[in-house]
Amino acid sequence: MRPASAVICEHIDETTAATLHPQAPFDRVQNRSWIGFASSLLANIASLYSLNNQLAFDAMVATLRARFLTLEATLGDGPFFNRHDFSIVDAAFTPVFRYFNVIEPYAEFDFSRTHRNSALGARHLNSASRCAAP
Repeated sequence: MRPASAVICEHIDETTAATLHPQAPFDRVQNRSWIGFASSLLANIASLYSLNNQLAFDAMVATLRARFLTLEATLGDGPFFNRHDFSIVDAAFTPVFRYFNVIEPYAEFDFSRTHRNSALGARHLNSASRCAAP
């Protein structure tokens, strides 16, 4: 989610009756932090398009793998970031997973296979199927 998109989502959330943030203040703060993490992941992914040498490309892939391990260690048991409740943080990660659906056929990242039996793999496949649904 680009920073402007996050601001728009926050505005919609604050100006409508329903909220897509958790009710507990600490949980909301944590979710906003992870939204920032998603935005920085998108920036890392975007940099892959402009890297012009294999060493830099491989270094960014290693960085992405490490960051995904951090994310994976945080995810809980439910299908969503906040267990069973869809929230803005889930929306923020959807474009991250969408990019890997686009990139993986052309590069050997293999993120979905590497993390297939993990919470991240499940989220990736779940997000991918939602994006592909008509």
